[in-house]
Amino acid sequence: MARIIYALTSQGRGHSSRVTAMAEALEARGHDLLFCAGGEAGELLAADGREVVTVPVLRHKMHNNEIRLFPSLFSMGMVTLETRGVVGELVERFAAFAPDLVISDFESYSIRAAKRMGVPLVLFNHQQVLTHTKYEVPRRYAWDAWVARLVVGVVTPRFAEHLLISSFFFPPLRDPARSTLVGPILRRAVREVTPSVGEHVLVYHNDP
Repeated sequence: MARIIYALTSQGRGHSSRVTAMAEALEARGHDLLFCAGGEAGELLAADGREVVTVPVLRHKMHNNEIRLFPSLFSMGMVTLETRGVVGELVERFAAFAPDLVISDFESYSIRAAKRMGVPLVLFNHQQVLTHTKYEVPRRYAWDAWVARLVVGVVTPRFAEHLLISSFFFPPLRDPARSTLVGPILRRAVREVTPSVGEHVLVYHNDP
């Protein structure tokens, strides 16, 4: 079976939920996994008994549930400069694991380590639905869309073997040969819950 490094960002819980679901499926098929994450995402995986290589967390700066473009770019740039030795350390850790594949869910250090090692890379996230599909944007949201695409483009490379986009809507792909749209990825614990109509509404809220 394959030896897979699975990396994810710690921005929000959506990445952790998707990776947990994928880990359950891959492990059930006999694949060996080594995880790469920082912050709360790494802690959640480690709490489940999984081996995690810790990396710094690059976080978007948010205000009123909106991305602050220039503070985000400045912050990510500074953290990247301050931690430029991390990629070399990752290469050593990854080489000891001898991976056949790196899967990255919006985690940038693992992406650069995979490139340096020449290991095949697959990107699997939701964010790139913004950059790799065709859709109309109302004029009043043009700036917000541009900002979102710019931030996504800073993190994600162009050299991946393939891109998997988890999405709840399915616009046309810009490059169908190198990208695939799939539906939402749900953990087993979620799939096994019987839905019911109650008195509360569940709302996902990201960092303020």
